Amino acid sequence: MPHSGGLTADQHLLEALNKKDKNLKMIAIDAPLQLPPCLQHKCSGVLKCKSKAVSWMWAQFRRIRRKKKKLKMFTPYTERPVERFVNYDLEEHFEMPDALGANKAPLTARSLYLQSKIKTQLKEVFPKLSVYRMGSKMGLTKNDIQNYRHSIYGMDCREKFLKNLVEEDFLFIYDQDFHRLVENPHAFESMICALTAYLSYHNLCEAPPRGFPYDSGWVEFPKKDFKLLP
Repeated sequence: MPHSGGLTADQHLLEALNKKDKNLKMIAIDAPLQLPPCLQHKCSGVLKCKSKAVSWMWAQFRRIRRKKKKLKMFTPYTERPVERFVNYDLEEHFEMPDALGANKAPLTARSLYLQSKIKTQLKEVFPKLSVYRMGSKMGLTKNDIQNYRHSIYGMDCREKFLKNLVEEDFLFIYDQDFHRLVENPHAFESMICALTAYLSYHNLCEAPPRGFPYDSGWVEFPKKDFKLLP
């Protein structure tokens, strides 16, 4: 829908992101930047697909199923290898939604539309995973880390997280911004995306494991042993 001045929300966003700023090196986004593999090529079906991404998904599925007998079968036309990796190959099951799942599909469509129109490098971030890695590094309890979006406890969890960032001298936050980040989970996750991009710029985020089909999509998230840089 048109906004003030006849511009759409997307146009306002693109104007802001494409302003000339030599200091802007990277933009982090909480939305998929690639389609699932079997929507990017002429596919012969999940059982016959020979793409590197689907081959990786098959290998991971067979490996994980040895321990998790009721493992959900992958669908390479709705999900990407990175979602399977985050959900089954890390220290926790993070429930990263499929790129074309019911809730994520509209965001994926929008990010793919905007991607070609944004001049700065884009990096995909999954805030829940970044919060977990950062919170663990700061010694927060798993309960405080996992409940940062909870309807009742979320504000307390976000406040603890932000106070620790400030106490670690990793981030300076004005009082009015601090309160806004505590009160608004969307603003909080936007900040997490920005912090993750900062860590990525300083090579403090995880690299894909050997053999992972990087071209199919990847998310930036902090290394387990990353150092908080002032």
